[in-house]
Amino acid sequence: TLNDNYDVCDEFRELSKTATNIGPLLLFAKPDVKTRLDIACGTVRYPEFEGPAIDCGVLRDAKNDRIYLIPWNNSISKMEKGRLTIPKSLLNGRELYNLSKLEKVTLANGDAFSVDLPPGGGEVFVLTTPAQYAVCENTIRKHQVRQPRLKANRAFRLASKWPKIKLNEAKTLLNQAKTAEKAQKWVEARKIYQNALAAIEKAQNQDPFYAKCANLIPEIAKNID
Repeated sequence: TLNDNYDVCDEFRELSKTATNIGPLLLFAKPDVKTRLDIACGTVRYPEFEGPAIDCGVLRDAKNDRIYLIPWNNSISKMEKGRLTIPKSLLNGRELYNLSKLEKVTLANGDAFSVDLPPGGGEVFVLTTPAQYAVCENTIRKHQVRQPRLKANRAFRLASKWPKIKLNEAKTLLNQAKTAEKAQKWVEARKIYQNALAAIEKAQNQDPFYAKCANLIPEIAKNID
């Protein structure tokens, strides 16, 4: 994302999610600079660039039957829409899936799809077989567990330093999440880690001394130059 109207931390957070969750799938992907998609969209004009509002990169997996399509918005100030037509040479019996949303895309007229992208934003699609998509989805869901796990475990370690905070519920949930993760139940594990984090925060807020200290932190920050 490149957006001059948004908080930089939020932008890096979104980029980090894409890099950590979808990035592993792209390790063996190589750019296909010869293949171009026909894109119906508006135009953007900047001192450094004038061209289509929507562009799209094509990557081919060197080891698997996967072709990645990565459309992005060249505008850094507003949403842009585009309709992309996939060359028949790329389709060849493959189906289109949105890896950013983990869903199958129904193609208009059998070869076109539309995107509505935020300023400087993009999405990652893959043209592949249902079997290959299942592998992609499993990989992404596996990596989606990492962030909630790290957050919940870190919060638990910090909260454990406060002797009066009751963490029995959180501890039970963390054990359940680890069991689900070991069984490769990624969606379930991710949800339980999120619930564990919520349980930790609830327990912290129920401790009067901790709550008082936590409320003072923003006030202290205001007085720091």
